[in-house]
Amino acid sequence: MNTALPFDLTQPDITAWRAGNTGVEGVWQFDSGKPGPTVMISALVHGNELCGAWAIKGLLEAAIRPEQGRLTLAFCNLAAFDRFDINAHDNSRFVDEDLNRQWSAERLQTTSSQERRRAQALKPFVAQAD
Repeated sequence: MNTALPFDLTQPDITAWRAGNTGVEGVWQFDSGKPGPTVMISALVHGNELCGAWAIKGLLEAAIRPEQGRLTLAFCNLAAFDRFDINAHDNSRFVDEDLNRQWSAERLQTTSSQERRRAQALKPFVAQAD
């Protein structure tokens, strides 16, 4: 008996937003030019968690900008997202290892997995966030 729940959310097309504006693929940062907090919103830590990708896509399309401080928007695990298949959605959770388990200093010292390399690229933005 198949007890899998249906996956009804469609995959967002983020092609127009994939490059980012920071030199790191999928990462956007907007600076108001005024002092204030740095807020970071991340999505796709797991490639099959589409709600956050829809939310960030909506923020980018609406041209939301901070009145003070900085706003960082990050599509995190693009490699896992690229593997998304609605009929096998669990297979796109990650490529090698869970991205949200890669943030220790020890794990960030190696580039042994796609997720560790991605965490290294995202680390400066995470460090800036208040």
